[in-house]
Amino acid sequence: MKMDTKYKILFTLYCLLSLHFVANAQSYNIQDFGAVNDWKTINTKAIQAAIDKCNQTGGGKVIIPKGLFISGTIYMKSNVELYVEDGGTLKGSPFFKDYPDNNVQYENIFTHDSKGQVQMSKAFIYAEAASNISFSGKGTINGNGDAVEFNLGNDDTKESRSRPCMLLIINCKNVKTQDLFLTNSAYWMQNYIGCDGLHIQGIKVYNHTNYNQDGIDIDSRNVLIENCQIDVDDDGICFK
Repeated sequence: MKMDTKYKILFTLYCLLSLHFVANAQSYNIQDFGAVNDWKTINTKAIQAAIDKCNQTGGGKVIIPKGLFISGTIYMKSNVELYVEDGGTLKGSPFFKDYPDNNVQYENIFTHDSKGQVQMSKAFIYAEAASNISFSGKGTINGNGDAVEFNLGNDDTKESRSRPCMLLIINCKNVKTQDLFLTNSAYWMQNYIGCDGLHIQGIKVYNHTNYNQDGIDIDSRNVLIENCQIDVDDDGICFK
């Protein structure tokens, strides 16, 4: 099948941009920014510092190395790849205090109520209006969804709906999630809202520790989901 001229041009530009990004990419290990693998330290500041540095220097890869690293909300920035190495685990804090409310600008039925007020906005990993972000590696991201503070039952109460999504990605362009093992979210596992250009490939999702543990929630366009294994107590893939 012949490719339309418009898509040939777009594909060529994408390839050139990808090659430029790879050629100039740098790697930042979170341990070089003070992250500690001791199963108790909340490493939010160290991980965020690595992401910010990566973004400020033109983009690249932020590495979660082998070991277990606990964190509260981290904010993804443009041109950053969050890479979890084989044997590495990024695990969410078990405490609500480590997940601040976010001032979401993009209005959506999930994030805003009928009066336009921000409602559900907490997340373990959050991004809004970013471009060229990715989550990859052979490691694990664990939302700590079975923590006592998140044991709030079904989301028919305001308190239960305040649980953090594991990935809340809003109004972003060119997003890729691949190869990772994603498990134990406190609320929906992956919530992609208003994004354009989303590729989810080769991930494994296992969610059986809490209520409303959807695998993937999609309210975006130009989406490709392929070769994924999703085993959850609620919706596997939910198109909004």
